[in-house]
Amino acid sequence: IVKRAVQRMGGEISVASSPGRGSVFTITLPLFIAS
Repeated sequence: IVKRAVQRMGGEISVASSPGRGSVFTITLPLFIAS
């Protein structure tokens, strides 16, 4: 669900996982400045 939502907003999602330590999810979204 999150992956599709992020992609629809023009962003990216990535994950880094370490056995026994857990996972880190990173979401990057574009920032549009309103004029």
